[in-house]
Amino acid sequence: MNQAALWQSPQMSFSSNPSRRFRRRGLKGLAAAFALLLAGASGAQGFPLEAKGKVDVKVYPGTMCRSSDRVSYDGYGRVFNHTNAAVIVTCPFVRDKVKGPWISIKVTVADRHPTEDIRCKAHSAREDGLTLSGTAASSTAYDTDESASQLLVLGSPSQHRDYGIFYLRCELPRRNAGRASGLLSYRIAE
Repeated sequence: MNQAALWQSPQMSFSSNPSRRFRRRGLKGLAAAFALLLAGASGAQGFPLEAKGKVDVKVYPGTMCRSSDRVSYDGYGRVFNHTNAAVIVTCPFVRDKVKGPWISIKVTVADRHPTEDIRCKAHSAREDGLTLSGTAASSTAYDTDESASQLLVLGSPSQHRDYGIFYLRCELPRRNAGRASGLLSYRIAE
């Protein structure tokens, strides 16, 4: 596919002539996309506080997570354990509201092991790395459907560190029957 084809779509044309830049169909597509954006921002997705600007939310891809063990990262921003042993991944996150605890952390995972769960814990630590506290959650069921995922919800920590180090640590079980468990994304609301 040539470069010009990458920037053009049936709905929109990027012509070098500014007066013809957006065709009528392109404007309708833009209007539809804007309407979907507003629907999501109005709380239609079940996050009314986020929509009102009262909660700062950041979403991170699984590729932000690192491990000393061998894990694989795919082209969709996810991290998977294809090994025959459980691995631990550490995922940093940034806080804008550094005073007080976060509201919640939501981790989207793919659990493909029937007897071993994905376990995650969010940590608040001092600058020297000493962990003060954390909140934890585990996957509850596995699924062999490659498109299935679970949402782990971790609440606020009992103690927190203002201006500290914040990270998520998850254990991914070993592969099962050729299927790898993984961390797809994680988000923090504060």
